[in-house]
Amino acid sequence: MEALFGRDAVYRDGLVVTTTLDLNLQYEALDILERWISEFEGISNSHNGALLVLDNRSGEVLTLIGSRDYFRDDIQGNVNNLIALNSPGSSFKPFVFLTSFMRLGWTPSTMIDDSPVTYRESDGTIFQPQNPTRNRYLGPISLRNALGNSLNVPAFKIALRLGVGNIVDVAKSMGFRRWTATTARRSRSAAWT
Repeated sequence: MEALFGRDAVYRDGLVVTTTLDLNLQYEALDILERWISEFEGISNSHNGALLVLDNRSGEVLTLIGSRDYFRDDIQGNVNNLIALNSPGSSFKPFVFLTSFMRLGWTPSTMIDDSPVTYRESDGTIFQPQNPTRNRYLGPISLRNALGNSLNVPAFKIALRLGVGNIVDVAKSMGFRRWTATTARRSRSAAWT
């Protein structure tokens, strides 16, 4: 708002700002987010979250929570995770698996080995993807169960076999526009958390 109206107007002129936010829904959403994070942070090693509620008909923003707690430095609470350039994490895994169906003819019952793998980057750096359960591998597993359990190692192995560019192409064909093979390789987030 400062950019639009100037600092004095924002802080001294008593502007009245009307938004589409629903304050009661905002508080309820914050409580829900806190409950979910509290319940699962111990097993998921995830300590922050974000939540957005839109009215499907109008597109109005009803709640916007960018972080669990703005004032917590230990979770970088002052970062608005709804607009930050974060890794898409496991939310991108379905595109990896979908690409294997489309390009390799695999099916949900196709088996893949969930076992440790070491990958050497082009700069010589060693990378070893880990499953969310850390050092627990399930051996041969169907793609259905690998995706259902959000296993990073099978997703990584599939991405290696497909090539990141193929996964990005499929995502783009479904409406993603700002993702490139270069950014995917750089962040390793085309397949895993």
